[in-house]
Amino acid sequence: MSPKKIAATALAIAALFVAGAFLAQGPVGTELSIEFPEQLRAAASNSASAVIRTRRIAPESVRLEFHVGLKRIFKVLGASIGPLVDETESASEYTIVSADGKDSIRCLVRARGDHLIGIVIEHDASTRYAAVGLRDDLRIAVPDVPILLTEH
Repeated sequence: MSPKKIAATALAIAALFVAGAFLAQGPVGTELSIEFPEQLRAAASNSASAVIRTRRIAPESVRLEFHVGLKRIFKVLGASIGPLVDETESASEYTIVSADGKDSIRCLVRARGDHLIGIVIEHDASTRYAAVGLRDDLRIAVPDVPILLTEH
C-alpha cells in the first residue's frame, strides 16, 4: 500500500474516532424514566384523557430519531474500549383514551438504563389534534427527549 493510501486511511480512522467521541458525549437520555408515567398521566389529563393500559414491549419497536441512534452506536463501541455503566434498554406502551372512550392514542417510550431516549406517539387521523396536544405537553415535561408523531 502506498504512503498516501496509508495516510488517507489513518486520517479517516482518526476522523471516525473524533466524530464518535463527540457524538458519545453525555448520556443518551437526560430525563428519568421512573418519573415518566406520572408526567404522562398529567399530560393526558390536560386534554381530558386518561392512561388506561401500560405494557412492556420490545425496545426495537420504538423508532428513534437518527441522531439518537448514532449516539447509541458510539456508546456501544465505546464500551468495548473502556468500562461503561450497564444501560439495558427497555420500552413500554401506554394506551391513552379520551374522556368519552371513543378515541385512543398509543404512546411508546424507550429507555436506556433509567433514562428516557425516545417517545413515539401513534394516532390516527381523527386523533391528530389530541396527539399534537399530548406531544406539546410532554415537550414541557420532558424537554430533552425526542418525541415523534406517527399516523397509522
